[in-house]
Amino acid sequence: MKTKQISHKLVISFVLIAVIFFAGCAGGKKGVFNFGKDSLNVGIDTEGRDTFDSLQPFTITVTAENTGLFDAEKVGSRLQGYDGITAQSQNVKLSDEKKLSPSTLDRPDSEKKTKGGIGTFDWDVYAPFVGEGEPDRFITLTAEVLYDTKSLATQRVVAATRDYINDAQARGESVPTMPETESLNGPISVDVEIPAPYIKLLGDQQTDFRAKITFNNDGTGTLLNRANDQTDYMTKVVLKIPAGVGVDAANCDLVPLGSTSDVTVERSLIVDLTHNPEKLRLLEGGLTRDLNCHLYVDKDYVSGYNTFNLKVESYYTYIQDIQHDLVIKGTEERPLRVTITDPTTGTPDYWTKGNVESVKFILLYQNVPITSGVTQNDIIVKVGDKEATKAGTNALTYDKTDKVWELKVKVPDLGNDPLAADLEVEAKYGADSTTALQRNAVNYCKFLANCP
Repeated sequence: MKTKQISHKLVISFVLIAVIFFAGCAGGKKGVFNFGKDSLNVGIDTEGRDTFDSLQPFTITVTAENTGLFDAEKVGSRLQGYDGITAQSQNVKLSDEKKLSPSTLDRPDSEKKTKGGIGTFDWDVYAPFVGEGEPDRFITLTAEVLYDTKSLATQRVVAATRDYINDAQARGESVPTMPETESLNGPISVDVEIPAPYIKLLGDQQTDFRAKITFNNDGTGTLLNRANDQTDYMTKVVLKIPAGVGVDAANCDLVPLGSTSDVTVERSLIVDLTHNPEKLRLLEGGLTRDLNCHLYVDKDYVSGYNTFNLKVESYYTYIQDIQHDLVIKGTEERPLRVTITDPTTGTPDYWTKGNVESVKFILLYQNVPITSGVTQNDIIVKVGDKEATKAGTNALTYDKTDKVWELKVKVPDLGNDPLAADLEVEAKYGADSTTALQRNAVNYCKFLANCP
């Protein structure tokens, strides 16, 4: 997530526009710089409102629509700054990334007049605890959407022999020069600069030139390299050089894949986590990075003049975020809650007088599960109107697998049988206490033979 960088990026944008304008006047690259932009339109909603009561359940929904030039892949979302908001499910962490299934949002198709793919993410949550009489709690909730995308660029290089240039000038003609970089950009824009309008070949002398590849983060978000979990890092950059163009590998930020000596075939150079990984990082707070590579044109591939296409591919994971303000109001709701999970009204158990039975329950404090700090003296179990005694000194345990408390009790004598009895659990935690009730959760029998 970017902070305090918008003004910096605007300054850079104005500077780029000025440079492009004057470069056009001076006879260099002409045209308008092709800026990058966010590939997704991201939204967030909390049931159409922004005010909730203490501990109130509600749903957070994040939507993402692909508006970019490429499919958005491995699309996921996670929450930040939830400040006391908790998941309704014990096994869910709001900071964990949720994945779309399928995980790809298709790009829009203007020819078919179809919109890009749309995905949604839902979190069922509880509002944080705010006591009655306490001031309202203000929360700025941030949702992040992560996706893999790319940017592509092609730069034409013009090479001409000295004789061709001289003959053209004698006829009052000019050598066709390099056009603007042709690029298809995601949030990261790609530009390639060649320092001369054309490469002039002087007989058998090798003529080197430098290609400068510039990456700018023009979107509103941040780069993330998933492999090492580092921000401001691209995943991979590939430079493809065509037949007829050679590379000075000792003076190139990109590493050749295989031999570079054979100029008769296309070759690839790369920067990734294995090859010059430090070059993947965008500098100035994740805004820009230059890669430089010294190349040359093989004279045997130029008769008069010829053109060669340098191709750049940049792959990266991008994070866009959106914020939503919430207000949580205090109520009489208690911070401590207990929920009986077994037996229950829907799944009653048969209990016989004097037998040892288990009562399972969940304890939450301000919607956070309590997994320790509770003793059996803090728990009272009633069957019907009778309190059940604990079965020994180690009757209370916490099951880490099922994430529930289990208290073993002796079934009291309820008198006449068979009888459908209520089950009540009273719990204390610190200075707070609470109770839970399950109606007719116990089918009581004084003797086993009396059970239906």
